[in-house]
Amino acid sequence: MSHSSQRVQFTGRRAWLPSALPLAWWQLRRTKGLLSMVGLGVLAVVICVCVAPLYTQVAMTAGLQEALSATPGNASISIISQDDLPFWDSLQPVTDSFSRYSLASIRSNLDDSKQQMVTEATALPVYLHAPLAKNSKPSLDQISLEGTDMVAVKSGKHVSLIQGRLPDAHLKAYTDPDSTIEIALPANTASTMHMAVGSQFYTQVATASPTDSKKATRHIIPIKIVGIFRDMDGKDLFWHGDSLGKSSLSTSPSGPFVYKAVVSNEELVSTFSRFISQADKPSQNPVVFPDDNIAPVQQPAYPLVNPLNVTWYYSLDVHTISNNQLNSLLLQLHEFQYRRYPTDSMLLAYGLTKIHTFAPIDSLTNYQKQLAISQVPALSLVIMIFCLLLYFVALMANLLVERQAPALAIVRSRGGSRGQIFGALMAQGTAVSLLALLAGLILAIPITAWLGYMQLPATDYVAISTVLSNWVRTSLSVSGYALLTVAVVLLALMIAIYQATALDVLALRREAGRSTRRPLWLRFRLDLIAVIIMSVGFGVSIYLTNSNTLDPHLRLALLSPLVMARAVCTIIAALLLFLRFFPYLLDWGSRWATQRNRGASSMLALAQLARSPRQSLRMALLFALATAFALFALILGASQFQRASDVATNAVGADFSGTFFNQPDATTMSDQIHAYSQLKGVQGVTVGYVDKLNLGEQQAYVNFQAVDADTYKNVVYWPADNASQPLPTLMAQLAQGRTSEDHDQWVPALIDQAMASNYHLGLGSTFSLSATGDGINLIPFKVTTIVKYMPATATPDSVLVDLRAYQKLYDKLVNTVGSQPLSINQIWLRTTDDATSLAQIRHELLNGDQLQLAAFNDRRQLTENLRREPLYIQLIGILALGPLVALLLVMMGSLIASWLQARDRLVNFAIMRALGATPRNIASILAWEQAIVYAIAILLGAIFGALLSWMVVPSLVFTSSPGQQTSLDEFYLAQSIPPVQIIVPTLLGVGLAILIVVCVLALSMILRVISRPSLAGTLRINED
Repeated sequence: MSHSSQRVQFTGRRAWLPSALPLAWWQLRRTKGLLSMVGLGVLAVVICVCVAPLYTQVAMTAGLQEALSATPGNASISIISQDDLPFWDSLQPVTDSFSRYSLASIRSNLDDSKQQMVTEATALPVYLHAPLAKNSKPSLDQISLEGTDMVAVKSGKHVSLIQGRLPDAHLKAYTDPDSTIEIALPANTASTMHMAVGSQFYTQVATASPTDSKKATRHIIPIKIVGIFRDMDGKDLFWHGDSLGKSSLSTSPSGPFVYKAVVSNEELVSTFSRFISQADKPSQNPVVFPDDNIAPVQQPAYPLVNPLNVTWYYSLDVHTISNNQLNSLLLQLHEFQYRRYPTDSMLLAYGLTKIHTFAPIDSLTNYQKQLAISQVPALSLVIMIFCLLLYFVALMANLLVERQAPALAIVRSRGGSRGQIFGALMAQGTAVSLLALLAGLILAIPITAWLGYMQLPATDYVAISTVLSNWVRTSLSVSGYALLTVAVVLLALMIAIYQATALDVLALRREAGRSTRRPLWLRFRLDLIAVIIMSVGFGVSIYLTNSNTLDPHLRLALLSPLVMARAVCTIIAALLLFLRFFPYLLDWGSRWATQRNRGASSMLALAQLARSPRQSLRMALLFALATAFALFALILGASQFQRASDVATNAVGADFSGTFFNQPDATTMSDQIHAYSQLKGVQGVTVGYVDKLNLGEQQAYVNFQAVDADTYKNVVYWPADNASQPLPTLMAQLAQGRTSEDHDQWVPALIDQAMASNYHLGLGSTFSLSATGDGINLIPFKVTTIVKYMPATATPDSVLVDLRAYQKLYDKLVNTVGSQPLSINQIWLRTTDDATSLAQIRHELLNGDQLQLAAFNDRRQLTENLRREPLYIQLIGILALGPLVALLLVMMGSLIASWLQARDRLVNFAIMRALGATPRNIASILAWEQAIVYAIAILLGAIFGALLSWMVVPSLVFTSSPGQQTSLDEFYLAQSIPPVQIIVPTLLGVGLAILIVVCVLALSMILRVISRPSLAGTLRINED
């Protein structure tokens, strides 16, 4: 059927419809394949721009929930008070008042099932026998009775009984003569006290008169042990980080100790209330809120000398709090912290004093600021993916319009209006975009959930349901991104359609022969503008980097986006400059091939590219940008992965580091090294003294490390580029201070660049540190080496010396009479990677009888923790999309563009066949064309990817907190110390192989297209 008859049918069918819609339906039959690809591209863009913020939200929520659960104090708020008139029926209205008024502002974020009231009687004397008059003396040990809700302990299985039972929740009557209190002890405490189930000892409390502070009445309390439970590790949030273990009252390992025992709240309070006169019982009148004008009652006559500590704990419902609620949660906690009801005067009416409220405001504020830093690389990657996808969709939209351009030009020539054609194409694009919008919003949620399950550890899966549980609300939260994306796509489509509808058949043929339209960027010289912006941004970033005008926070908040913008402008400027000169290069190449007689195939390929370079340029740019982004994403991912190991190594310094329970004398250094060297799997041990010392008269503190230079060099991980000399040479210089007579006046010291810059020190400079931290007992030091940074220190301004050289001058200037011997408090271990040996070493350092450390850091465990940290995984998850998206774009764009290019040139190929060219000649020409395009694309992609990685990776690599209690300053400094390494992954070889396969597939498709139709059929078909 001819086009004229088709036009007649199209104008006569469904006359009541706008003329653009039948035209759109008619064209749909011819372009449904390409239109489907455009729809898939729009769908991919919508899914990516929706999944990226949703996955970021999931990761940040997981990080917030981990931060809240990291310590018991982060997951709860508390109201702490003292009660010197404890009566059970006086505490109940206070509890009700707190629940009703104090917590009103944060009620929605609390877990009511975990509300607790805890009472505690501390520093009670221990009598092994009943006190018989004044001659009875207590032991040196003390005991603290920890009152809690025994019903909750039993139902929640918060202790594991070995023998006996838990104390009963028995509320004694005021007239009950029995003062016995039942307790349960940890196994270690029971063993140390030589107690068993059924054993009994005694304690006492005293009540005093405010008129005579020396007058007190003692009350004897029998303590009966009814149960013994297993020792706890302090990880159960029910006990708020308390392991209920013993603590020493002195530095001696043999005690005396303070023991802890579990009792019921009811029995503890009701027993103590028996010792207080009912006339002194606090008022039980209901409190009216929020009246602050109630006068405090008069001080009672006979209160407890040592009041009970009463604490109310209210746990946050961690698993229902999402990152979106962080700001409102902080406001609610501020409201609770600083506008408390009931007021102190009201609580005084119930006998409570010294009221304090605690909320995790500081820790959540710190986490909020860390989130802001982590969003810089994440947002940068999302923007890059978004722009790359938009470029792909715009390219597909242009191909779609160009595919229909011949038919539309004929319609234009035969009376069709420009508005009809514009409306027809926009109807197609709008329909496809709306379908992609709806499908993208629906698919984004399961894809986000799948990505979360793939990336996050199982303990953080609850964050996925927290964010994605309400599908409608979640979809609406990202609908703005999807609508913006579709709007941009439609705008790009409108521009392409507007340009295409301006052509009739004659103009179309002229443009097909040789394009005369100058691109918009060339007319406005956007390449020169991009070069100017790049130059300005480069100068500003270099100045801010080297001038030290920014603190670490501002450096991270401002410099990283600036570096990113500078890099993007550099790539854009390079691309536009390449586009400006690319036609000239092709022209030169064509002439060169002709002059050098390089063969007809190469000459014709270059001539064809130079004659009509637009299609090849677009394909080459898509290929180059996708390649560059894939290369950049792989390098950033590898560098990010390596960063966790580098930070852990720098934080620990060795495989293990720790502090001694009881700091041994420095003279026993060799014995300590020998003892830990006997552990199986330990390859090296070194010890030292670590502290923060006052810098002379500067009123500033620096990190001080005195280490054994003989063993330090074999244990600690020292960066190879940290100094101009290797570590053994540096340690030999420090060790000279042990014997050299010149060093009787000062200690050789190694300092970092930060200290040298901050205090204007250079090689040979001298400074003094206060050895005792009180500003006196100054010891002089002389700088022998300046290094970039000091391993195993959280902050800059660090000094490293030899322990024996320091001890020599310390004994001379400080320990003159032997009363202040220098101690060692730190140990570092280098170990094998054997899992069995590592498990044994961890056990000995944690629970060993002789080698147990007060605290130790495990480099391997810290590395794994950092790699499982949600904010780290957030970046890794987004990076995982990068190479995948780039690969899909390269495959789809290259194959589609190659197929269309081959279809559009079928007539040219048929004419070449008619003129005597063989299929092999045509295949050779096409092979040369594709090889030139792909070679240029891969070369540009490699250059741009390497340039982007070199400029941006050090600024975008994110470092999670190396410890839960890391301060903000340490977090900011950890982003650049140690320096970020740019890692080139081995996956680049796999990526290159995939690109080659894509090129071969594209060429095979072109050859298949040109080989299928017959010569006569191709020449007979004509759109005109």
